[in-house]
Amino acid sequence: TAALLGYTFQYCKPTKAYYKKALKMAEIMIKDFKAMESLNKYEFISFNIFLNCIKKCNLFINEQTIIEEKLTKLAKEVVSEDYTNSSLVHPLDCALYLNDKELNELKNKQLDYIIDSIEPHGLWEKKDSWGHNKYAEEDSAKLKWIGAQSVNNVFMLKLHNRVE
Repeated sequence: TAALLGYTFQYCKPTKAYYKKALKMAEIMIKDFKAMESLNKYEFISFNIFLNCIKKCNLFINEQTIIEEKLTKLAKEVVSEDYTNSSLVHPLDCALYLNDKELNELKNKQLDYIIDSIEPHGLWEKKDSWGHNKYAEEDSAKLKWIGAQSVNNVFMLKLHNRVE
């Protein structure tokens, strides 16, 4: 929800009814966010996107610092450098748009790992297990995962000026 609200602010006209509704919803969401004591991987991603969007749009100026400080604090509590386990919270998940010296160093380590883990065919393979129960669509799912992960990795590398 946080990311969708941020994208609404960034890409929709302020005169639209859903933009105005998003402003009200964001106020409720920010209040709820302030009460949260932990975030999962996807909540970190979503709130990072929201923060980036409201900064670009100059919205919720007084809340930006509060959101960033809380995201930074929570990120430092859970960030993992075990990049082979996709279920853990990694630096680029929890600190994508945060500017903290320690987290920036961790983001750079993860970007180095991404570069170092590219396969000879030019894409990225899944490093952790697909589980033990084989299912009919598994081979197709693996190919789709490779494509999605490769697009995500190239996006991250471009975002951080690691590729042209």
